[in-house]
Amino acid sequence: MAVVDCTVAPRASKAKRPLIDNGNGTHSVPLTQGKFAVIDSDMADAVARFNWSLICIHRSEYAATGLWLNGKRIGVLLHHAVLGRPLNGLMIDHKSHDGLDNRLCNLRIVTPRDNQCNLRKKNLAGFTGVHLVPRKNFYFYANIRIRGKSVYLGCRRTAEEAAKLYDAAREIMGFDPQFGNHLPLSLEDYYAAHERLRAFFAPKPVEIAVSDRRPVRIRLSRRIFSTTGLIFA
Repeated sequence: MAVVDCTVAPRASKAKRPLIDNGNGTHSVPLTQGKFAVIDSDMADAVARFNWSLICIHRSEYAATGLWLNGKRIGVLLHHAVLGRPLNGLMIDHKSHDGLDNRLCNLRIVTPRDNQCNLRKKNLAGFTGVHLVPRKNFYFYANIRIRGKSVYLGCRRTAEEAAKLYDAAREIMGFDPQFGNHLPLSLEDYYAAHERLRAFFAPKPVEIAVSDRRPVRIRLSRRIFSTTGLIFA
């Protein structure tokens, strides 16, 4: 599945660094600063025609090269050369959080939201969606972002119990389970997360002024469906 445009001739001013065959169906691509990237062996011939450098984007390491096209030099990331550059606002996500592992099994096309969900969380709790409240009696609370808003899921004595609330909420909303904490869940976890989500989706009272009379409070009736078929009404 070679996507690199082999019709673009690389400049011959520098000697090409040879790739290293790992013997397990992958090749190592030598980069600058003594680093290496990993690709599938069927991409070796296309990738070997260019010299690749180590770059840092948002504190993550990636492999990139430069191509001359119509007299202009453009930058190409190695994972774009392997999988192609996504369109319509989509992105390429590295499942293992390693930007130098560019095997096809480690790459997938996701939305920006899912790409943010797969960021490695380095918080004090050690779990995704869990935060520590450092008070006299330490406890942990879980929250999840839905439609750009943070939804409070409850607090627990341990970080693992709070992480279960987060995983249960992700499963109820039909989010990709790949980005969760992968903990075993109980019926109590589902029930607690469902109640918090039900409160979030509940219709809010709206005040409507009727002529000179005092405002009238009404409730808007609406039904919200999640992708798993559960109804919040």
